[in-house]
Amino acid sequence: MGTDDGAGAGPLERSPLVVELFSGTGAATRPWEEAGYRVVRLDRERSFAPTLVADVAHLPLRPAIRPAFLWASPPCQNYSTANPRRRPDRGLWTSAWEGIISMGAERWVIENVRGACRFWGIPAARWGPWFLWANFRIRVPTCAPLPKMRFDNPRTRAVERARIPDELARAVFMSWLDDRRVR
Repeated sequence: MGTDDGAGAGPLERSPLVVELFSGTGAATRPWEEAGYRVVRLDRERSFAPTLVADVAHLPLRPAIRPAFLWASPPCQNYSTANPRRRPDRGLWTSAWEGIISMGAERWVIENVRGACRFWGIPAARWGPWFLWANFRIRVPTCAPLPKMRFDNPRTRAVERARIPDELARAVFMSWLDDRRVR
């Protein structure tokens, strides 16, 4: 990263770090990026163009980097109620949790579906089918989530179903900002 005057850290080096695990399209942390925060996105799917292409189970980030915020959206297939007989693999959720702890994230959110409640308890917030576990108070949007659009291509459909809506990402961002002001 460059510097602004050659004498010190540039604007990106001075802004708080935000990490997104299982980033997919990166929609969850877009509000932070638009506000000028440093955002590091990690996903194993190269097609999403994350900052780091890696498996969250083997985090390439150094411990104790202390991100100001960490968002994790482990794949929901493990917890979906669409297949009630499925025994979920809790490994990816556990990897997300280990990332939160090892990096020392100040504030965090883990997003998943209703079925995860059976294993991970009561979420901090819910908006439509999105359930959020967090260590701060989240005020969800007052509007109802828009219905999902239909796509003929299965890959496009899967990506769009997993995308965090802009309204929800902004609501979490504003809640995070409010929490920072209170501290």
